[in-house]
Amino acid sequence: MEFIEVPLRLDTIVLDGDKEQCQCVWRGLLEGVGEKMAEVETFFFLHEPIDAGYPLSHYQQWLERKKQEAVAEDADLEAVEPPSEEAAALPPPRATPQMLLADLAKSMQEKGPAPGADPAAHAAMIAQVSALAVAPPPPPMPQPSAVRAGMEAQGLEVPEELRALPDDEPEEPEAEEAEAAPGLTRADVLRHRAYGLPLMGADLTGVDLSELDLTGQDFSEAILSRADLRGCVLRDAVFKDAILDHADLSEGDFVGASFEGADLTGVAAVRVNAEGANFEGATAEGSSWTGSRLFKANLKGAEFLQCSLNACDFRESVCDGADFSGSRGEQAHFEGASLVSATFESVKFARAVFDDAVMTNLRADEKADFSEASMRRINAVEAHFEEANLRGAQFGEAMLDKAEFARATLERANFTAASLKGARFHEANLTGAVMLKVDAMEASFEAALLVEADLRGANLTSAQLWRARTERAQLELALLHRTILDPDNQG
Repeated sequence: MEFIEVPLRLDTIVLDGDKEQCQCVWRGLLEGVGEKMAEVETFFFLHEPIDAGYPLSHYQQWLERKKQEAVAEDADLEAVEPPSEEAAALPPPRATPQMLLADLAKSMQEKGPAPGADPAAHAAMIAQVSALAVAPPPPPMPQPSAVRAGMEAQGLEVPEELRALPDDEPEEPEAEEAEAAPGLTRADVLRHRAYGLPLMGADLTGVDLSELDLTGQDFSEAILSRADLRGCVLRDAVFKDAILDHADLSEGDFVGASFEGADLTGVAAVRVNAEGANFEGATAEGSSWTGSRLFKANLKGAEFLQCSLNACDFRESVCDGADFSGSRGEQAHFEGASLVSATFESVKFARAVFDDAVMTNLRADEKADFSEASMRRINAVEAHFEEANLRGAQFGEAMLDKAEFARATLERANFTAASLKGARFHEANLTGAVMLKVDAMEASFEAALLVEADLRGANLTSAQLWRARTERAQLELALLHRTILDPDNQG
């Protein structure tokens, strides 16, 4: 490898009188090097006085010294062995009121009475706290028939839900070694509902709650793993921080429900109605939401990884910072949605509709498929679509300033009247693209394929078309002031 210096020349001077600043720009040209700089092994620059006159060997020695220092630093780093499964610390158990009271009694006994306090009164207080710590559990919930009888004896009206609630069937005696099944049952949930009791933190693992009306019920921090919630009415229900992994929510009514911070891993949620629901910070990896309605839902920071979102309705939803990587959302609808800084890596959203959505700083990658998607009038300033498949996509009147389309597939894409100021299309395939009246001032099309592209009336002022292929491209009425063209690649 040859060690060379790239000569820099003072190119631009900008004087800002209000800020009392002078900004100087030096530019250099490295010939024979492509955009990816594959021919360059190491590239560096130094900040030093303008009159420094060191020879080239001085900088070569400096670089070698820096490389040796980096190798020495790497050698000092030692890999840390991950803890074994046996050594991994288990989460501490949740403290019960009895545990807290027992700790308090022990602390009082260790500290003794305060100066001047009556020792006998202090000992009596310890005895009271200790008694509460070993108090018996609360009595079992009364049978519905007993409650109805008591209400009727007092002349009170019995609610319809309580009137229809059956008594528990008498339990058969179990063998001594048999353990009671953990968690609540469907009958327990109905009883809680009838008595107006919450189900926060309840263990409802695998319980069948299908077709029940549990509107407004609070399931915060409850465990509903593999629960059957098919066809349930759970409007305005609260599932904050609840665990619903692999539960079945299909065809349920979750309008206005809150799943904030919930674990929805692997859930089946086909054709659910979650209009206005809150999924902020929720995790839904590997779940299926095909045909579901999440109109005006809140998905801020949610993780919908590797999900089935085909034909889902996300119109006007807020998905800022959400991650949809690995998901399929063919023919999904995001009209008017907010997708600021959302991630769409390795997705398949062919023929999806994003019209009027805000997609600034959105990130896609080379495996993202948005072919034939509709993105009319979107605001995708500084969005990243590098190497994405956008064949036949519609970008009419879109705001795409400083967006990144390097090496993207944009054959037959339509950008009519779009704003592309400062956008980058390096090595992009724009064969047959329609770019009528686009504003591409200072955009870069370096090494792009613009064969048969329609650029009539486009503003290409100061645009970069070096090495771009423009055979049979239409440039009538296009503004080419200070545009950099490559005469060897013109049609």
